[in-house]
Amino acid sequence: MVACFTTMLLIANVEPMLILPYVKILHPYLSRKPTTQNDVQILTKTEKILELCLPLMSHPSKDFLSALEMDLMKIIMFSHEIVVEGAIACLGALVNKVSKRYKLVWDIFKRYYTYVKKVSFKIQDFETF
Repeated sequence: MVACFTTMLLIANVEPMLILPYVKILHPYLSRKPTTQNDVQILTKTEKILELCLPLMSHPSKDFLSALEMDLMKIIMFSHEIVVEGAIACLGALVNKVSKRYKLVWDIFKRYYTYVKKVSFKIQDFETF
């Protein structure tokens, strides 16, 4: 399965228009919780493929865009750091080039920043003991 996603990513790097018809098929892979290394690789490759292909979509449905944004936000807030970087890049491409919902990015940034501050304060408190 990882080999298939690697191949699709290579094709998307060269000619993303060839992968464009399959973007909606790739979307459910963002919802899977990665439990193995293969799952993590599939998720990161899916994020990169979507990052390359989403800006090329013409007139995607609002429901599809909202679902993608929500899944990417969940990844950013609740997943391991390995997949967060790709989710941020994918969400950035989606918002900058397609949906233009900048407030959404600002809200997720504020939530993420608040979370990081809480964690850093807890670490500092733990180190003082």
